[in-house]
Amino acid sequence: MKTKLFLTLIFLFGIPLLNAFSQEDSVEQENASFNDYIFESNGKSFKIKDAVFTTEGLLNSQSTAFAANINGNKCIITNIRVSSSDIVNGVRLKNGELLKIPLHIFVSPGADILFFKNLNIIEAIDVNFKDDLSEILKEGDEVLVFGNHLGVGTLEARISCIDSVGVREINLKNFETLDLYYHEKVNELEGDLNELNYKEMELFNKGLDNSSPEIKKIKTDRIELTKRRAQIRNMIYQIRNLKRKYGRMFSFSSIGSPVIHLKSGKCIGFLSLSYNYKWNNIESGTFTAATGAEAFDNGFFNFSFTVSRFDSLKRFSGIKLSEIKDYSRSMSEAVAVYSYASLFLKNQKGRAGEIKQLSFPNINYLEDFIVEKDFLKQLYEAQVRYSRRLGKGTEEAMKNSIIEYYSNLRSIIFGLRSRLKNSKAYVAFKNDADPLIRRMESLEKDLDMVKRSN
Repeated sequence: MKTKLFLTLIFLFGIPLLNAFSQEDSVEQENASFNDYIFESNGKSFKIKDAVFTTEGLLNSQSTAFAANINGNKCIITNIRVSSSDIVNGVRLKNGELLKIPLHIFVSPGADILFFKNLNIIEAIDVNFKDDLSEILKEGDEVLVFGNHLGVGTLEARISCIDSVGVREINLKNFETLDLYYHEKVNELEGDLNELNYKEMELFNKGLDNSSPEIKKIKTDRIELTKRRAQIRNMIYQIRNLKRKYGRMFSFSSIGSPVIHLKSGKCIGFLSLSYNYKWNNIESGTFTAATGAEAFDNGFFNFSFTVSRFDSLKRFSGIKLSEIKDYSRSMSEAVAVYSYASLFLKNQKGRAGEIKQLSFPNINYLEDFIVEKDFLKQLYEAQVRYSRRLGKGTEEAMKNSIIEYYSNLRSIIFGLRSRLKNSKAYVAFKNDADPLIRRMESLEKDLDMVKRSN
């Protein structure tokens, strides 16, 4: 049955009524209405919030998951990662039960999505991977994103607008563009209302009265435009208050939330994070002081909230959850070791012709970024071997110790790169892993070149 979404908002009529409410009261009323969106699936109606859950990561961070009806199969959909390295560990159901992610899950190449069957689900949002959304999505369309936006285990709805439509992802407007967009809409509606008033005056001048079909149509249109104007003004108040309180429309805890296209009533995708490495920071080591959320804002990631389109997911692979977890740790290790090696090379180039001994970056900061300590141990042992050989004092021993350290460092990078490329989980992390793998290959060549020059 075709999915239908019924908007249960009670619109405010006219400017006087709008002004009777404070901005805070207006936001409260609007949010309460958003949370009462009704979804209809297979003849059954339910509130969207009844099909949405919170998730918990291995590091106790939170995101969102939701129940989905996929070709008649009841599943739970969420994102793979709560952050760049923290993997989803369980789904917190409405009754408080923590449902552990099963040993085997399904993923899609290059998409931060995992899903698994769960026959105990009652309310489920219809999801169709075969839908062609190109015809129904356009800039300015409103979408409802119901999820864990506050990051405290609570669920609420927020409305945004489509900024641009890509092949795989949909970009949503941020606070600034959303505020500007709604102000432009209000101005358009003001113009439409003025035009209606002008037409009504013309009809009165022609001798028509309030009982004529033409005048009745104008009055009906005026009511609808006034309702829409009131709704948009309320949205402007809402986004201003959200920006003042939280700084972002969505938080890390929002990812994995279902995204509903209001015009069609279809679930078009899920909220995800688009990561872009700050390579300049990584290669210079300037991200080393960043921890936690600061690692995203000021460290080695740029990120933006996007909607991953369901119709872009064409292939799916079954995989063990343990392989996903191992791969995430490998990615964290690879970024940290790559940063160390890049900074190491930079130090040597800056000392060319000054001194033959190697200069090592401080290795201690890597402990914050490497979960598995094997590669940290290898780096430390390589430095120790270098120091021991250097202690022999001869020029030949010094040269050999330098060559050996370059070889050891290259071997560590090669091992990490091979692990990333050859893992079964590579398919799920491809978009993030490929740029890193290419840079690691280039770094190996740089190490070989500098080693030969010694």
